[in-house]
Amino acid sequence: MTARQLVASIVDGLGIDKEDFDTCLSSNKYDQMLALHMYEGQKAGVSGRPGNILVDLKSGNARLLSGAQPLGNFTKNI
Repeated sequence: MTARQLVASIVDGLGIDKEDFDTCLSSNKYDQMLALHMYEGQKAGVSGRPGNILVDLKSGNARLLSGAQPLGNFTKNI
């Protein structure tokens, strides 16, 4: 199964209109936003996937959890 076939099966399973999804996907509407998020992640030290930045909205402090992490690491850091 190709990545595109996998995504198509997920879209079908979620009941999303396939034509609307394909139009959105081919429009490149979010390319600029995605590039900015990738740049900001790299600047914050994310060097692998997945990369998660946990931000304390009260203090503004952030913590990087890079790579696949067990749930306990997220719980501990949250």
